[in-house]
Amino acid sequence: MSIIQVIKSAQLQARKDRNTGVVATLTTLIGEIEYASKAKGLAEATDADAVKIIRKFADNIGVVRDGYAKQVDIQSVNKALTLKIEKELVESFLPPPVAQLTEDELRGTVKEYVEHHICNLTMKDVMMYLKENFPGQYDGKTAQQVVKETLT
Repeated sequence: MSIIQVIKSAQLQARKDRNTGVVATLTTLIGEIEYASKAKGLAEATDADAVKIIRKFADNIGVVRDGYAKQVDIQSVNKALTLKIEKELVESFLPPPVAQLTEDELRGTVKEYVEHHICNLTMKDVMMYLKENFPGQYDGKTAQQVVKETLT
């Protein structure tokens, strides 16, 4: 089941439970994900795209929550607590964190990929390979440096 399907299922359950706060949050999140996928010309968002949008959505909630948390009145404190719960709800749809490749593991992966290709590879080719096969498992800046060193 894709991430968007899991979110839609949770939204449906929240509607059945008459939990309007959760319904509103998930409806907005679903709208953001679907809008982004349609802008890319896709029928349904990929899990990778959904994860990016969920992270951005949660970060934005965090920024707003931090603004309320700086206030001292009771309504702002209550709103900050509500936003904390909302952020936790949204983050619950993220997959568990994936272990990052060390620089040595990244170097070995890139070297192996380059050695197995007879044609001249460009930085773009190797970075695309990493993006497709190791999403979220490496630091982009470090990867660029490793690829540059390997190709020269």
